Amino acid sequence: MPRDLSVRERDDAVKRITERLTDLNHNKSHDRHIHCQECSQIGLNIEMLEAPIAKSLQDKVLTVHHCFMHTLSNTPAFKIIEDHRGGSFIKLQQ
Repeated sequence: MPRDLSVRERDDAVKRITERLTDLNHNKSHDRHIHCQECSQIGLNIEMLEAPIAKSLQDKVLTVHHCFMHTLSNTPAFKIIEDHRGGSFIKLQQ
């Protein structure tokens, strides 16, 4: 959230964003795509990975995405959670 907003403006923004992201009329499932323009409109600060300044980050994000997609489509794994400390949880189909 922008630091230059007043406390009331931040609270209003958080309320608006939370209501939109938890509205089941719009988000019927966890994996539903929300377009970047809509994210900006509801008040989220976003940075486009396609921007020239973010090219290095885009390459890293796509590498991680492809690794997960390869694992999920070629193993019995169907859920993978990893944290920044190297911890992981992998759920496998029985």
